[in-house]
Amino acid sequence: MATQIEMLEYWDLGCKAMEKKEYPSAIKYFENIIQNSITPPANIFYNKSVVHFILDQFAEAIAILDQGLKKNEHMAIGYFQRGIVNIKLRNIDEAMHDFNRTMEKMRGNLFIDYKQLGMNFKLSQVEIKINIAYCMNEQGKGKKALSELQSAAEINIPVKNKVIEGRVEKFKATGKVALFLLPTEALGFKPPQSKMVAKGEKDYLAKDKGKIYLEGDSRYELDPSSADSHIKIQGITSKRPPKPVSPAPGLKFQSGPNRRPPPPVKKPPLPNYKPERPAPPPLRKQDSKVSSLIIKVHYTFTIALYLEPHTALLDNFKEDVATKFEIKPHTISLWYKPENELVCIFDEPTFKHALANPTSGYRVTMWAYDERGIEGKDCIALYDFKSTEEGDLSFKAGTIISITNQINNHWIEGKVGQEIGLFPRNYVKID
Repeated sequence: MATQIEMLEYWDLGCKAMEKKEYPSAIKYFENIIQNSITPPANIFYNKSVVHFILDQFAEAIAILDQGLKKNEHMAIGYFQRGIVNIKLRNIDEAMHDFNRTMEKMRGNLFIDYKQLGMNFKLSQVEIKINIAYCMNEQGKGKKALSELQSAAEINIPVKNKVIEGRVEKFKATGKVALFLLPTEALGFKPPQSKMVAKGEKDYLAKDKGKIYLEGDSRYELDPSSADSHIKIQGITSKRPPKPVSPAPGLKFQSGPNRRPPPPVKKPPLPNYKPERPAPPPLRKQDSKVSSLIIKVHYTFTIALYLEPHTALLDNFKEDVATKFEIKPHTISLWYKPENELVCIFDEPTFKHALANPTSGYRVTMWAYDERGIEGKDCIALYDFKSTEEGDLSFKAGTIISITNQINNHWIEGKVGQEIGLFPRNYVKID
């Protein structure tokens, strides 16, 4: 599976290939992310569908958009673009349905600004109404089409005046509605620059560059037979950054620098704040002859596993737990309770600490939580988060945030009012 850094690399390269009109290369980069990422963002599916649209491969564009909208059913611009593709396929009824869904996903807002998500475009009700009018006219409902255009003209969004200007008069004169197509700047999401690792340009597709090296000395090899060849993973040696200590679900609001968890790495700590991991509680004395522990894990039901604490590894243990619960290891998080609150087991040291603190006798109790399918849910902020980089979402403790996409295990995309952006997973409690 591709790491977060590798996914961002391919994402960036795919966007650059689109700008250079190297569309086959762009498709390969985006497909690489889809095939090799555990949770590829819906934005990647959107980008890939746009490339197929540009190449007049409309059936492929629809299929990819369908996958992306399953990942993020709140992506209004995804429904809008699918409506345009359906019009190209002469599926007018389906297009009308898509534009109505787009309006529904606006949630009463006059526009959605996608700049913070890497797309310099504002989708407004004006464009949506224009295309709804187009569909109505194609269905032989000329009067309703005119009414829809007049309704669009009454919307007061200064930056959109040129979009609707003259359309009502032209329709009255010709009986035709010009379809609104997304401009160039709306044909692709760029990766969040705040999460990109600064590095020099690399020629990933050159024939004479047999090998390339990514951040952390990850090694890849190119097939020299083609400039557009698919990158083959030869071996991964990159060191992943340490994961943050996540507050447990249900944790009450707390203040003070010693209680606030640091944001996930790939961005510096907040100004004038140097977070430190709190010291773990003292270890309890164990019988030196103990060779195994009984681990109870609570999920939808409870299981018990025997484990040798001195040789146990977290990844192997999660696989065993996932097998018992018939789910995939990467979809769950494990927690234990050293004192009065749950602590996330996110690396080997916290795993060893959990095993070194049996609750009674030779027993250790853990809890498993399902991390799948959080898109569309609401979460509540446990702490203040101030955006210091473009693409982040600022909020205060107690703010209700609508989740629009899960980027990875540490970063979430969400919306507050008309603002959309990224924020750390461990700063919120998900209902």
